[in-house]
Amino acid sequence: MRSIIILICSITLLLPSFLSAQETIIFEDNFNDNLNKWLEKKDKDYILQILDGKYSFEHKKKEGAFLALHPTLIDTKRDFSISCNTVWINGAEGSGSGLSWGKPDGTNNYYFGITANGYYIYLICLGAKSEILINYTESEYINKKGSNNISVKKRGSIIEFYINGHIVNQYTFYGFVGNYIGFLVDLNQKILFDDLKIVYLAEDNLQNDNKIENKTTIIGTADVDVNIPVGTQISDKTFVVIIANENYQKEVKVQYATNDGKVFKEYCEKTLGIPSKNIHFAPDASFGNMKSEIKWISDVSAAFNGQAKIIFYYAGHGMPNEADKSAYLLPVDGFSSDFETAIKLDDLYARLASNPAQSITVFLDACFSGSIRDDGMLANARGVKITPKTDIMKGNMIVFSAATGNETAYPYKEKQHGLFTYFLLKKLQETKGDVDYQTLSNYIRDNVKQQSIIVNQKSQTPQVNSGSQVQSIWNTIKLK
Repeated sequence: MRSIIILICSITLLLPSFLSAQETIIFEDNFNDNLNKWLEKKDKDYILQILDGKYSFEHKKKEGAFLALHPTLIDTKRDFSISCNTVWINGAEGSGSGLSWGKPDGTNNYYFGITANGYYIYLICLGAKSEILINYTESEYINKKGSNNISVKKRGSIIEFYINGHIVNQYTFYGFVGNYIGFLVDLNQKILFDDLKIVYLAEDNLQNDNKIENKTTIIGTADVDVNIPVGTQISDKTFVVIIANENYQKEVKVQYATNDGKVFKEYCEKTLGIPSKNIHFAPDASFGNMKSEIKWISDVSAAFNGQAKIIFYYAGHGMPNEADKSAYLLPVDGFSSDFETAIKLDDLYARLASNPAQSITVFLDACFSGSIRDDGMLANARGVKITPKTDIMKGNMIVFSAATGNETAYPYKEKQHGLFTYFLLKKLQETKGDVDYQTLSNYIRDNVKQQSIIVNQKSQTPQVNSGSQVQSIWNTIKLK
């Protein structure tokens, strides 16, 4: 990002009432006046003024970005939303404007913005450096050169991005480094802002003791969650579905599954160079959600007629059919007693392999014996682990599984990931994604076997299965 000029207004602090069944307003301004003392100025470079119920923000320079901010205290342990209306008047159509938050001083902030020609971006500025977390992505929901409502919503450990009421993306929520919230306008354009509103969400789980157990596990920062390598290669024909099922409606939660999926998504984007629009991330996916994502990846594969690389990642409950020992993936709204509410693994493999592709890679951080990550059993299991049958891979599919036979796929609590996923991420971090499948498999298998005994005092042995078309070459294939 270019150099940033910051002017900060004087402090007005509004504290919310703590508990409410409705959204709790933290701060709002409709700009009918300037009681909140937003910055107003007029010179050759900038014109900022409260005018006709809008905050008019004209940035006339052809370099840099400009921020106007207001100090507002938010308890970031709670779920919240920041939203505003924005109107593009004139100027550079490719320059961004939008919300800035989490700022302590003149050098650090998060920014979610849109452009007049229909793109959005999410980035963080730390010191003199900026890091693009979600690069410019086109969105059909943006009213080009017009009026838009934009918002960010923090839910658990995820921050979601909305344009005109439609969710367009999401990312890991890293917390605030400061309490200043407001607007950013990039070079050479005039923008009107209105209806800034900051609220605690009505479904905020810290407001209801009965919901706390079903919240996504609050995570720290493991070594694989930071210093994620950023590659220069763009893999625009690689497509990914990531399903991370943690909070089940009828079963015990799968600890750290959401974190597994989110961080794997970051490695896909940053390390493997896969455009964010090519990645579908579905945390806590229902049966319908899972069916929809499987259809999407299958349709993409068909459209690219053998040119696409397909990656399917799943963290969550697996379950066995005790009658025929077939394996299933369990949606968050599924019942372990009813296989009609689950996704049969054989059906998933058949759907993925139904169209030609360069390669199809599946990562399963789940086990299919009826056990769960925390060393218990699914609600419908009889307490006896089942050894699922070995599925026959088709075509050029390669499947990395977290466990063998009737073993359990355990968590790595110190790292706050699944044990399998942690070492998958660790190897991608160490090699910057440039690793063949044989090396990756050996690394995951050896480290998971060792750490599972050390940490969990139980055996866990990851395995790899490959389809007939790639049995002799699977070991040389790479993710990037």
